[in-house]
Amino acid sequence: MVLRFLQELIENKISVERRVQVKKMLDFAGLEIKPEEWIAKNTIYTLFFSIVIAILPLIFQEIIVTNLPFLSYSTIPYLSLLVFVLMIILSASNAYFSVYYKIVDRRVRTKKNLPEFLSVVSMNLESGMEPLSALSVSSRSEFAPISDEMKKVRSLTLGHASVSEQLSLLRSRIDSHELNALVSIIERATKAGGDLIILLRSLSADLRIANELDEELKTATQGYVYFISFLIIVGIPLLLSVSSIFVSMIVASGIGGIGVESEGILPVGMFVSQGEEAKFISENINFVFIFLLIVSSVSASLMFGTLWGGEIRQGAKYIPILIILSISSYFILKNIVFGILQSFGL
Repeated sequence: MVLRFLQELIENKISVERRVQVKKMLDFAGLEIKPEEWIAKNTIYTLFFSIVIAILPLIFQEIIVTNLPFLSYSTIPYLSLLVFVLMIILSASNAYFSVYYKIVDRRVRTKKNLPEFLSVVSMNLESGMEPLSALSVSSRSEFAPISDEMKKVRSLTLGHASVSEQLSLLRSRIDSHELNALVSIIERATKAGGDLIILLRSLSADLRIANELDEELKTATQGYVYFISFLIIVGIPLLLSVSSIFVSMIVASGIGGIGVESEGILPVGMFVSQGEEAKFISENINFVFIFLLIVSSVSASLMFGTLWGGEIRQGAKYIPILIILSISSYFILKNIVFGILQSFGL
């Protein structure tokens, strides 16, 4: 009852412009849900999840302060607030990208199936079928999402629209550059009195060539992707793990009084002069390096989205994977390097 009241309250506060924008996005994703309902539900879930997670630092503040010496009891409320903001951002991003990747998936499948769909339509037209009948018969299940949306379009037009008009309605249901260009070409050709069969065959052949070029481009960029992945998962974590051990050794030597009077060892002298601050740096260097790994993983993921999808947003799905792999690799390599150094008595 309370959730329903909150949902209705939020729905009434949503502007018409926002509803139109969200409805367009949901239509492209193929989701049959009212835009105001989608916004209200995700808003409630986001706030509930963020509040629950933000309370955890307050509950386990003693454990946090014990294991994280750079935090104190007075900073826990600020940490909780920071967690709350981060959870809102993550939850809202998850809601958005869950719809966005449905749009991308439908766009990719449309681009892949469109040449075959046009080829079947042209063959049906050549066999003597009426244009609308040829379009209807060609809407096979393997041509989804084109076939799925064609069924909805036919139910709206009741068979009275032309081929170009029915295809034009698809543009409001599928976010595809190829489909938009196809409809525009068919509309101009129909008005000019062109042969629809020849036109569809020509468009089908051109789309096949375009798809083949895209596959070749993806193959050509795989080398760059593999190299960047190696740097993020192995190269950078290895360098940071060595740096972490090196800094710890210098700090430990300085605190123990070794090399205090040595000339030419500037870093040791600096750490020794700072006393307890040197120990602080040694204990918390991992947090700095983890932050660097997160930044590099995010940058690489966005680059992957540009190389493979043509949009930076498409790289968002790689961010969690790269962050987990790079951080895990950092601690694994750090233990390996530390073990090797111990075997040499260092």
